[in-house]
Amino acid sequence: MSFYIIDIINFILIFLLLDFYNGACGNILAKKLKNSLLTVIVLLLTAAVVCVPFSFFTVSKSVLLIAAVLTFIIIIGTRLFAEKCKAYTDVEAGREELFADKKVMVLVPHEDDEINLAGGVIEEYIKYGSEVYVVYSTNGDGDERHDMSKLGNVRISEAVKALSVLGVPEKNIVFLGYGDGWDKSGAHIYNIRTDEVVLSRAGLTKTYGSKTHAAFNNNNSYTFSNYYNDIKQVLLKYKPDTIFCIDYDTHNEHRTLSMLFEKAMGDILKEMSYRPAVYKGYGYRTAWNAPDDFADFENVASTVNCCSEEDTVVYDWDKRCRFPIDINSVSRDLEKSRLYSALSAQSSQKAALSAGKIINGDKVFWRRRTDSLLYNARIFVSSGDKSKLTDFMLLDCGDLINRGDMPYDGVWRPDKTDKEKAIHAAFLKDTYIDSVVLYDSPSPDESITNAIIKLDDGTCFSTGRLHPGGTSVEVKKTARSFEIIIDSFEGKSCGLSEIEAFSGSCDAPSLYKLTDDNGSFAYDYIISKGINQAFKIYQNTGATVKYDDFEVLCNKKSCRAIIENECVLVTCPKGKKCTVSLRLKNSKICDKILVRNPRKTARKLIMYWQKTNIHKSYAHRAFRTLRPHYKAS
Repeated sequence: MSFYIIDIINFILIFLLLDFYNGACGNILAKKLKNSLLTVIVLLLTAAVVCVPFSFFTVSKSVLLIAAVLTFIIIIGTRLFAEKCKAYTDVEAGREELFADKKVMVLVPHEDDEINLAGGVIEEYIKYGSEVYVVYSTNGDGDERHDMSKLGNVRISEAVKALSVLGVPEKNIVFLGYGDGWDKSGAHIYNIRTDEVVLSRAGLTKTYGSKTHAAFNNNNSYTFSNYYNDIKQVLLKYKPDTIFCIDYDTHNEHRTLSMLFEKAMGDILKEMSYRPAVYKGYGYRTAWNAPDDFADFENVASTVNCCSEEDTVVYDWDKRCRFPIDINSVSRDLEKSRLYSALSAQSSQKAALSAGKIINGDKVFWRRRTDSLLYNARIFVSSGDKSKLTDFMLLDCGDLINRGDMPYDGVWRPDKTDKEKAIHAAFLKDTYIDSVVLYDSPSPDESITNAIIKLDDGTCFSTGRLHPGGTSVEVKKTARSFEIIIDSFEGKSCGLSEIEAFSGSCDAPSLYKLTDDNGSFAYDYIISKGINQAFKIYQNTGATVKYDDFEVLCNKKSCRAIIENECVLVTCPKGKKCTVSLRLKNSKICDKILVRNPRKTARKLIMYWQKTNIHKSYAHRAFRTLRPHYKAS
């Protein structure tokens, strides 16, 4: 009897080893061999293990072999069934206005930050025919755990490979070629406001690329002015109509790019009529350092707010702009996610280890309007530096190395002896003003509790307490000029980081998306329990959703979808699935999702294999990190 037990154990070990190898090596077997051939190999191995090592009477051996084969068939059958249940079905529609016919630029500091910032969104733009450019400000060569003399070339190669997975051609990839970190004995490159050359952490002083991909301005000295000019030049060379840029994150090179971009963008807005749509977002707070929630839910979860009270955040989370992501980038099987494949290419950073944190059902940004009337207005102040008020910068830091967590230097502050504390904005002609937006100082030690906006006709508006992310005051009047007077404040001083005035509402393209009761975007959605599921409608412009303006359709007679009590109610019996379509009346703008209601056994299998494959992918990722980096070109 002990021999039978040994045979069974041998069979199980062979099956598990093959399964692990299949996962750890990136499904190499599944890619190179047909499933039927793989099945035959496993069966032959099983028969050999059962029949060769020991000699027993025929009946016992036959029973054992049949049991082994049946076990294998059951395992493969349940796996195939679970794979069928897990597969995301793409029924997407109605996103042309948001994603089609655009020229998009993604500005990030490091190779892998493009996925942290906009992974899933890049693919959507490409799917709808838009042209996407990705710009890296550094070569990511400042990691002291690696050979920094080679790391830059490695990361350039990894970025090209990762972006090819997402569909971005190499000709659309730009490397500015600056250092990742600077000589600790000196100042940060952002804080040297001269043409002084600084030494990078990797011991270099000039921009560089790889043998096959030169830097944007090759052999440019590492100076503040060169860094600033390169960012400005790349913006003006391509003139994208949509820009995604990293914000003031928890890394000095993220902060540097955020501030240099805003500084360059502010100058461009004053110099010409170019007015792109700008979206700022984080690479760490909402991705790299987010919770690993990939396998915890039947449906892909939304990005959560990981910004603590100690973080310097000038944005209101409730006013975030959420972008849906490509269906091929989300999956209940992590290995089948396109983003996971792209992250796996960033092997020097072990980026795939953070895939469960990065991959969510949406990407979060904040829209920075570029159509302020004040870029072409004359600004006068009672005291202080007026240039801070219309420079497009919400955060600035005069000493990144020592005070990087306190970016409060970009604020207009009136002198302490200034009793007027006033700003005067004048236009060349009578101008219609829809709203005025005032941005309070981001410092927690000072806050304006009220300001007065006074038009030239004597009309006054009170602001109440201001927010660092902007407090909008509705004006809706025509004026030649207006004043802003600080009426009351808390703290030893007060100030404003930015002022804006607009003649209309934001012209962002409309997006309507169905969300569940947790606010997560729905794609291929599994009903949590029962047969009913209520969905809400998300609108990216922030306007109040009017449900009477929509109609909803269901493609199966066995299911139903209606608009009721300010929600979309879907009824889907057990074992059924249907496509639910939401459409704005008299418009092509719509949303489509698949709704499924698996039976109890199927539901358990989905979650079982989802968790199994997430653990297998961890083994895959650990296996990959042990292999040497591929040769950089």
